[in-house]
Amino acid sequence: MTPCLKISIVGGCQSDGLREATLALLPGSHVQSWHVGVSPIDPPDVILDKIAGSDLVLSQIQPEQGYDVLTAEMLTTKGYQAHFVPTFIFPGFHPDLIYIADEEGLVNAVHCAFHSRIAVAAFLLGLTPQKTLPLYNAVVFNELGFFSTFPAARAAVEQGLSEAGFQSDGLVDGWLRDIGPFMYMANHPHIRVLATLCQQLYARLGLIAHTTPVPSVKTDHLGNSFTWPVYPALAKRLGVPGSNDFQRPAWLVKRWESRKISLAAYLRDLFTFYATLPRHRVESDAVMDVRTKLASLLG
Repeated sequence: MTPCLKISIVGGCQSDGLREATLALLPGSHVQSWHVGVSPIDPPDVILDKIAGSDLVLSQIQPEQGYDVLTAEMLTTKGYQAHFVPTFIFPGFHPDLIYIADEEGLVNAVHCAFHSRIAVAAFLLGLTPQKTLPLYNAVVFNELGFFSTFPAARAAVEQGLSEAGFQSDGLVDGWLRDIGPFMYMANHPHIRVLATLCQQLYARLGLIAHTTPVPSVKTDHLGNSFTWPVYPALAKRLGVPGSNDFQRPAWLVKRWESRKISLAAYLRDLFTFYATLPRHRVESDAVMDVRTKLASLLG
């Protein structure tokens, strides 16, 4: 029989998924989660008050995020039974994604914070959305190093999980077999990924048997968020299903509407948005490197 515990989870956008996985593994427990700084919008001192008395605290917070008091290390020094769960980042399916920031802060794109490297570089080259669409091909991907991203991402995630005390052997291959592309975006994993981490942690802590299977969790918050496709030319190399269709957040779509946004439509949205910005705001070093490589390919 599983124990009924008070469990608190502090982290980023993955915290709700960790909560749902925890409820599936430890039914009857009281589980609360915070996407710190976003939802609920509680300052760190209020969060500390609310997690008081927790039997267990899971933290994804790193010192560089600016919430030092909520890191697992600091919580442990305050007497909490705190454990670090790494934020799961895997850009292998989405090497085109990029954050852009300048002295004014993060430059959010359309529908999400990420930009398409190819789209913003093509815009800076003066191309139209129509002329940019054919650039999403294997030749361009190879020139930009997209095909080498997956093995590098696999190595990085396996090392990061191992260093945090998780068993990483075979996880990526298992997720590929059971799910296919197991990321919705580079920082949005499928709920089964988060459930796997929870299963390992709670087994290690003796809260569940090591033979307890990874649960099937019905609610997948990140799956209902904006979803970036695995482009067909990349998907073919990886042996997974591919598409050029993005998915709008489910909560913005009426029941009779489709979530799909074609790559062509998304490029039109992006170019319209970029036209409203001063060019220097998107001319980051990484973007300018892509611009140079595209210019060379296009002659």
